[in-house]
Amino acid sequence: MTFVATSWERSGTEAIDQRQPRLTSAIRFWDRHRRRFLWLFGVVVMLGMTGCSGGVFRKPDPVWLRAPKQPIPSSHLPVSRRLKNWSGRSVRGGSCVHCSSINAFRSMNAPEWEAVWVTNRSRGYEGGETANGILSKYKDQNLPYIATKSADMRLWDLASQTRRAGIWWYYPSHCVTNFGTFDIPDRDGRRRPSVLMLDNNRTESYIAVDREIARDAWRYYGGFGAIPWLTPAIPYTFNGLVDPS
Repeated sequence: MTFVATSWERSGTEAIDQRQPRLTSAIRFWDRHRRRFLWLFGVVVMLGMTGCSGGVFRKPDPVWLRAPKQPIPSSHLPVSRRLKNWSGRSVRGGSCVHCSSINAFRSMNAPEWEAVWVTNRSRGYEGGETANGILSKYKDQNLPYIATKSADMRLWDLASQTRRAGIWWYYPSHCVTNFGTFDIPDRDGRRRPSVLMLDNNRTESYIAVDREIARDAWRYYGGFGAIPWLTPAIPYTFNGLVDPS
C-alpha cells in the first residue's frame, strides 16, 4: 500500500493517502477518544484482578469478633457445676428452692452441705418449698444464714462483697440463685448497677437484670431471700482446681 505524505506540520494525521477515507476517519476517531478507551481498558484489567492472589485489589481476610464475655460474679459457678431443677419424688412439684440452695453451696465450694440435701431428699429436701420451710431446714441442719422477707437489696450487696451466693424468689412461683449486685456494661457500654442470677431451669448463662427493675420485681414475687453464711471459696477455684472457664 502506498502512502503519500503531504504537509505534516500543518495537518498532522491528515498526512495519509486521501485514497483511504475510511482509515482516515478511524484514526481521527481514535485520536479524539483514545483517553476514554485507555481508561476503560484500565478499569477492565483492574476488575479482572479483584480477588486474585497478589493482585492490586486483594480480597480481605475475614475478621472474627469475639462474643461478649459473660459477667463473672465473685462467687462464680462454672457451667459444668450448675445443677438443673428436678421434680420432687416425695413432695410434688419442682425443686427450685433446694436446687438454688445447692448451687449456692457449690459456688462457695461446700460439697458437705450438698451431701446433706442429697441424703435427706426422702425427708422433704426436694419438691415445692416455702420461705419458712427452707429456713426451718437451714435451722434443723445448723446451717448459718442471713435472710430477708422485705426485699432488702442490701442482702445482695453483701453477697457480692463477701463472695457469697444465696436464693431468692424471682419469676412467678420460682426460686433462683442470686450472686449479688455488680456494675455490668449494657449494650451501649455503659456500666449499670445490676443483679446477677442463675435460673436453675436454664443454666447455660447468667442473667443480669437492672438493679431497680430487679428490686421491684422481687417485691412483687414476695421479697424473700436468704444467703447460707458459709466460708466462701477462693475466687474462681473449686476443690483446689482453678476454673478454666
